[in-house]
Amino acid sequence: MQRVINLHLVIGITRTAVDLKLFNILDDSDGPLSLQDLAFKTGADPALLGRILRMISSLGMIKETGEDQFTSSQTSKNLSIAEIQAGLYHNYEVLGPAYQDLPEFHASTKYRIPTETHKAAFQKAWNTDLPLWSWFQSRPKETAQFNRFMIAQRSSTPNAFNFSRSRRNAKTGPRRNHSLFHDIKGRIIFQDLPGEIEHAVSQGLPDGVEAMVYDFYTPQVIKGAKFYYLRAILHDHLDDKVILILKNIMQVMEKDSLILFDEMVLPNYNVDWFATQTDLTMLAAFGSMERTEAQWKSLLDGVGLKVRRIVTYTHTFRLSIIAASL
Repeated sequence: MQRVINLHLVIGITRTAVDLKLFNILDDSDGPLSLQDLAFKTGADPALLGRILRMISSLGMIKETGEDQFTSSQTSKNLSIAEIQAGLYHNYEVLGPAYQDLPEFHASTKYRIPTETHKAAFQKAWNTDLPLWSWFQSRPKETAQFNRFMIAQRSSTPNAFNFSRSRRNAKTGPRRNHSLFHDIKGRIIFQDLPGEIEHAVSQGLPDGVEAMVYDFYTPQVIKGAKFYYLRAILHDHLDDKVILILKNIMQVMEKDSLILFDEMVLPNYNVDWFATQTDLTMLAAFGSMERTEAQWKSLLDGVGLKVRRIVTYTHTFRLSIIAASL
């Protein structure tokens, strides 16, 4: 009970420890460091620092090896990774206010599921009418944190493809190009919003990959592609916007074209904590959801698509490829 009701304190102190670079300092050390050593390295008051160290040690983030002696743990090693720290900042700074507003937001809707995409706790918390992705466009620091976090998030789970036998395929949507197969036959076109395309090009795309600015709320301009690959896009949207996105693709598909959705496909019961956490994050950030297999089939059937196959490549997190055609 005490752990649950003090979760705000835990995340706040963890953020403070990251700001002080405590996890990095301990991870870089060959052995335990004293409180005085850590105070010197961080510039923090030993009286304050000792209390912070005792708390994060009691939570298992670091190890206390003796009186005022501390060393790293596997958790602190993870928390010293820049991409994971970016995830902490993203969840604390961007999503934290939305999580804080969830009770009031749900009460204001009389505990009903949102009926419009992007009318969520995020908009209330940040006093904006902008969807999260549009809001990011004028927030370079927050955008950079999110993109670094996505590297860590996906690297911690298995991929849909066996990279020893295949290469990366193209992706449409507002994420960094983490999944581009550059040496298969045909044109590989990476589509995204202007800021994302600009960044991807500046970082250097793989040979043979074309970059194209595209907003998936508008008609798709690439006609007759063999595959249209959308990774973690539809879970950001309620059915109304999903239907719009799909119809924009369907109008340019050929009979042998496939849309490949890389999304969670939830079981009907006993859902893993990561999936339930992601589902409610979608609710807070977008007013959207993760979907069950029945919900996916109903949604795609309703818009005129046939589900050809569902391949689940992480059975714990239920990350899956859904192949659909006209």
